[in-house]
Amino acid sequence: MHNYIPARNNEPLLDPRYSNYIVDTPIFIQFNDRELAAKLKNDVSEGDGFEIAKSIEEGKIRPSKKLVETVDSLFHGSEELIV
Repeated sequence: MHNYIPARNNEPLLDPRYSNYIVDTPIFIQFNDRELAAKLKNDVSEGDGFEIAKSIEEGKIRPSKKLVETVDSLFHGSEELIV
């Protein structure tokens, strides 16, 4: 949800009733680029990435083109995404 603009007050996606889900599957919304970059670096910086790429390619849910471009720019040293 990298391009989702949250509500200024009482963002419904961050309601406490969803906290267990958010712990397991964090939400990254617009302007959370640094947090997303840190999570990606922590989760996928080791290895050649083949298994991760394969699971994304073969998965039922696929990332948007914009998210793929954003992550690609992260791996190519985009200044706004460096942590």
